[in-house]
Amino acid sequence: MAGGADADHEYAFGVLGPLRVTRAGIPLSLGGRQQRAVLARLLLADDAGLTVDQLADALWAAAVPAGAAGTIQTYVFHLRRTLEPNRDRGRPGQVVITDQGRYRLAIGSDALDSAAFERRVDSGERLLADGALAEAVSELDQARALWRGDVLADLADYDFVAPVATRLADRRKAAVEAKIDAELALGRHTSVLGQLNELVAKDPLNERLHGQRIVALYRCGRPSEALAAYDQLRHQLADELRVDPSPPLQKFHRQVVAHDPALVWNPPSPPREEVAAEPKPESQAPPAPAPPLRRRRPRLRPR
Repeated sequence: MAGGADADHEYAFGVLGPLRVTRAGIPLSLGGRQQRAVLARLLLADDAGLTVDQLADALWAAAVPAGAAGTIQTYVFHLRRTLEPNRDRGRPGQVVITDQGRYRLAIGSDALDSAAFERRVDSGERLLADGALAEAVSELDQARALWRGDVLADLADYDFVAPVATRLADRRKAAVEAKIDAELALGRHTSVLGQLNELVAKDPLNERLHGQRIVALYRCGRPSEALAAYDQLRHQLADELRVDPSPPLQKFHRQVVAHDPALVWNPPSPPREEVAAEPKPESQAPPAPAPPLRRRRPRLRPR
């Protein structure tokens, strides 16, 4: 979405929760449900924008009524009045733009919370990979703070919402897991253990979370509970998916059984650029935090 007017600074558009728009911090009334859905669909579109027919399909799917085009145009007219109350009549829109038979928003990606979220997650993951652990935690915390609820929770029954909601929810989960990796590498295994217990209870087949929890339990001086956690997951995977734990998780199990020193937390090395300037002895290098676990397994479909 290309920037337009001074919208980047005036407006904040939120889809990480019920649809919300503020101007200079003041919430705007966006009209009825279908009108809100038009705005939501435009927010999720790319820079090419959408035709009237595409917006009609988003609102009514296979049951587009007669006169749908006029209804869409009316919704756009009212959205323009809301978003640009001082626009002179007949003057082209600066936020909702008509361009070659398409409508698009010119708000700038900085104004949309989902875009800001993904940028912060990208930044946090880069910082984690570079060993800037505290900075990674801060960036990922700020990404998580942008969420107010499920994506477009007030419009979730529209078909166009589901794919975006699923993708963003997956990124949200990955951001949480990356933050826990950073916390474990910083030696905060005690403080993250409660969170890991809750996350594993909600997502009992997530092997990455289980690996992180096993590491945290071991580092908290609870190796027997770490072994019990592994056995519980092994039984669940066998019963529900007919598979064994992934090789990285099996490695954690062997390390716990052997009380492998590599599983013990050591203070982290400085970020890579500092390592280049002031190399540390190899003995001070920390073991890797619980690495991402990747497995191809059958997708479970809700019944």
